Amino acid sequence: LELCEMVGQTAAVLVGLCSVGVAAGPAPGTALGPGEKLPPGQSISSGNGHLVMQPSGTLAVCRDIDSTGTCTSEVLWTAPVPGGPVPSSFAFMAEYGCLEIRDTNNTRLWWTHTMTTADCDPTSTDCAFVVMQGDGNAVMHPGTLANPKTAVLWTSATHLVPKNAKNVLHLVVDDLRPAMKVAYKQEYMVTPAFDRLANEGLVFLRAYTGIAVCAPSRNSFMSGLRPDVTAIFNFNNHIREPGQPQIVTTPQQFRAAGWTVLGGGKTFHYNVPPYFDDIGPQGTWSAEVQPYFPFHEFVGSADMAFCPINATNLGGGIPGASMCVVDGDEAQLYDNRLMTHTVQTVQRVAADPTTPWYVMAGFRRPHRNFQVHRKYWNLYPDSTLFATAKHKTRTASQPLVAFHGAGFTLVNGSSYNGNPDLPWPTEIQQMARKGYAACVTQTDAYIGQVLDALDATGQANKTIVVLHSDHGWQLGEHGLWDKQTEFELATRVPLIIKVPWKTASIGQRTSAFAELVDLHPTLAALAGLPFTLPTALPPAVAARGTGADLSPLFDTPGAAVAKPGKNASFSQWPVCTRNASVMCMACTGRESSRVIIKAMGYSVRTDAFRYTVWLPLNTTLFVGDFTATPIAVELYDHRNSSLYDFDDDGECNNLAGEAEYSGVQAELHGLVERQYTWPTTWLAMSRQTMRNGQLNNDVQNGFYPYTGVLPVPP
Repeated sequence: LELCEMVGQTAAVLVGLCSVGVAAGPAPGTALGPGEKLPPGQSISSGNGHLVMQPSGTLAVCRDIDSTGTCTSEVLWTAPVPGGPVPSSFAFMAEYGCLEIRDTNNTRLWWTHTMTTADCDPTSTDCAFVVMQGDGNAVMHPGTLANPKTAVLWTSATHLVPKNAKNVLHLVVDDLRPAMKVAYKQEYMVTPAFDRLANEGLVFLRAYTGIAVCAPSRNSFMSGLRPDVTAIFNFNNHIREPGQPQIVTTPQQFRAAGWTVLGGGKTFHYNVPPYFDDIGPQGTWSAEVQPYFPFHEFVGSADMAFCPINATNLGGGIPGASMCVVDGDEAQLYDNRLMTHTVQTVQRVAADPTTPWYVMAGFRRPHRNFQVHRKYWNLYPDSTLFATAKHKTRTASQPLVAFHGAGFTLVNGSSYNGNPDLPWPTEIQQMARKGYAACVTQTDAYIGQVLDALDATGQANKTIVVLHSDHGWQLGEHGLWDKQTEFELATRVPLIIKVPWKTASIGQRTSAFAELVDLHPTLAALAGLPFTLPTALPPAVAARGTGADLSPLFDTPGAAVAKPGKNASFSQWPVCTRNASVMCMACTGRESSRVIIKAMGYSVRTDAFRYTVWLPLNTTLFVGDFTATPIAVELYDHRNSSLYDFDDDGECNNLAGEAEYSGVQAELHGLVERQYTWPTTWLAMSRQTMRNGQLNNDVQNGFYPYTGVLPVPP
């Protein structure tokens, strides 16, 4: 059966569905019991109602439902009683993923959107229908009610995990650039655990984020959707807010298929979405097994323990120092506690060898502040021996709109402002670089203990281990610190994936392009899950707005590309100005909304060049306006750049506008425009219910714990 590409696995529960796409249908055995809401990835809901199975065993469309899946308000449509077929109505997917249920007179009974489009042909051979059994479960057969087939394509009665299903250990490290000794040949780094993974897995030398800041990047790689698809560019909007489609996250697709899915730390950004999406049946995690291990960053939180000013202990003084060296018990550091929790979680899930598992942990350091235990600080030489960036300022050819200013505060309260034209004093740069390196080593040590725990379970040989960051980090290159740019060092990320049964990939490196948005389909393919789109999308949006399956590279790591046409990476960055000579860094803050964004930078990195164009933002659709005159353009030649050299020589001279490169510039501009130009109807429809000027209600209602008083989870 071929089901609608626009909805992927969600099509499994549709009554009389006709295909208009080419994606493979769902695997038989997906679980659904009477009284349950349809599993994530297979439920249909919108502002018009929810398609659920009721305790009586009938499928129904209700305006509202309770936690048991029972209709609590107006019933818009219902299937017959258990055991009966559905002879008087059918459902189909119209263009743009709109589900409609109509009767045999073609009268529309219920729909997910208030738009109408051309119907698919209900007499098509690529159809399926659902009947209710006497036990209250549903069975999906191929064909039509008039011409049924006996094969069972899907049933809610049993729950069959794919044969030989694999486990996943998913490790995310905040703000980590490819600062690893073996994987990326950074010889000064002390990273034995990362080195071990590099020797056992596949190292991606050209892996990139879609947006170089924490919350938007995490909403992107956790959802499998590019930021332009969801219009999530700040620390305020998120994938679970009203107006977003129903999205199946990267771990959630495993939960829906029968895996135990547990998490902790900074996987999502804190409270974006609220409670790290640990919200029960509709959330990412198996909350019924174990609650999420949270991370809360705010003044007074033991999780954060800001580096203090004018104090010798983490609990004293005034928060605000950019770096501090900690003595005493390592358990005072959040990442140490997360490590202990993750070790215990791996041991817990491994105790049940019959159920596959997905465990995810998000480590905080080396995010600033650089809070590091002295034992790791002492593994490096005196900071005065640390080299500083080769290119410490921007060049005259580079537009100021592409830069920002990030300062540094010492424990004595002294501060240094960020300025890409005026670098920090050398000794401050050296101290910051040592602090960053020591934090990387600290996290490496904690991850090493998690890997040891996995080995001790005896399940390492059937477990995928994936390690990456949310974005890169700049350590003084071109006068930049932190992330939040379109430059190479901000957008490039480390990515190592260990798949023990893919022997051709062990200890190998690939120079094929990879993006964090690719993790959604790649991990599913490696673990044995069928293809599933993160949400209902028209084919043109799915093709450019979701990730690519990188799994073929594990059989042929020397291949130039993971799939035909994937020979570049794309990223974007919002700014609050339309002036090429003004710096802006405030558009993504926790109190920002989409309407303060004035322009969008779109960037493409190919094997030879990086091209970035800064465009005025269409403030209704939240996309860059390619019909407008660009605010600024950048073109950098990377043909002599090394994938192991972080001097960033390739991004010093902006070649945009030079006659010699006019052909290259035009070609790359076309590539960016094709990537970020979306179907007009879909774009308008997807944006119409999104927030405009108002802040996220979750923040307003106190889900973001500014006061230090945590709300009670739902």
